[in-house]
Amino acid sequence: MPAVCAGAAGWAAAIGVALALTIALVAWAADPRSGASVADAARYALMLWLVAHHVALSVPDGTLGLAPLGLMAVPLALLARAGRAVARDTAVATPSDAALAAAAVAAPYALVVTVGCSVAATRDVTPLLPTGLVGGAFVGFVGAGFGIVREAGLAAALTGRLPDGVRRSLRAGGVATAGLACAGLLLTLLAVVWHAGRVADVQSALGAGLVGGTALVLLCLLLLPNAAIAAVGYLAGPGFAVGSATTLSPFGVHLGRVPEVPLLGALPESVPALAPLLLLVPVAAGGIAGWLLVRRRADGAVLAAAMEGLGAGAVAGVAMALLALLAGGPAGGRLMAAVGASSWQAGLAVAGEVGLPAAAVAAAALWLRASRSG
Repeated sequence: MPAVCAGAAGWAAAIGVALALTIALVAWAADPRSGASVADAARYALMLWLVAHHVALSVPDGTLGLAPLGLMAVPLALLARAGRAVARDTAVATPSDAALAAAAVAAPYALVVTVGCSVAATRDVTPLLPTGLVGGAFVGFVGAGFGIVREAGLAAALTGRLPDGVRRSLRAGGVATAGLACAGLLLTLLAVVWHAGRVADVQSALGAGLVGGTALVLLCLLLLPNAAIAAVGYLAGPGFAVGSATTLSPFGVHLGRVPEVPLLGALPESVPALAPLLLLVPVAAGGIAGWLLVRRRADGAVLAAAMEGLGAGAVAGVAMALLALLAGGPAGGRLMAAVGASSWQAGLAVAGEVGLPAAAVAAAALWLRASRSG
């Protein structure tokens, strides 16, 4: 199995680097003004691939650790495909087998990413080796593990070992998290449409040309998931930051200097009058989670249902904290040292705003059902 897993890791890494290299070479050939050599383009392609694994880059002004989540989807998809191949070629029959196989893919994959950090380093930009090791291992394990579990049909075996109440909480919390992510994306898109003129002005003021303009549009698309998670922080109340001088929440807006990125042109200049009502969105997600908890429940255990609702809130809070951690990070010097929603603040807010309504709705629904039947 180690040889099969190492081969799958190498295949996923090679395809990922090849894709990044293709994009970089096409952009290099299409822009004669760049003045970069083929070697420079290849090194930038490798850096692009490293950033997709949440590898932080040390730059002259500080640290660039903000990874576009849309870019991370590429290595995850390749590793999931590699994991499926591993599951077909090896005897993966239990969750323990799946975990070992995923680790056997992640270890050599993390080694490749770490080596890539050394190869891609330049005088001005240096990928940080510890983030390469951690990022490569995380992306490798999650991507390969997903593919292995799916191909081996072990999802039911993984959840089947859990108590019924825990499974219900996980399911309801997952639905609430997905709903909040969709709401954050919708809010982001509405902000872009509402401030479309300002977004277009930023794009045109940069004068990036055809190649540069296309790259900017692609960057904004890759950053949309990050913006959606930041918007969830806004919906939950704590808000988010775009550097140390810019903070936004439903209760206050403080705009400082921000990078000239078209997507940031959608930031509101003031608090909309109805912004505090957006706090009802996570409350509604909690209500839906509570309804899901009792929809197919046959017993009338009100207290158990309420505890499961609180558990769903905990699941949503932890998921949101992890997503905020992945979606945020430093984006340069001291002014941009923190971008995105605060992981712990957003996680705690979501846990409470989802968990309490979920518990209340689940308990009330069961109590009403018992009253009617009695």
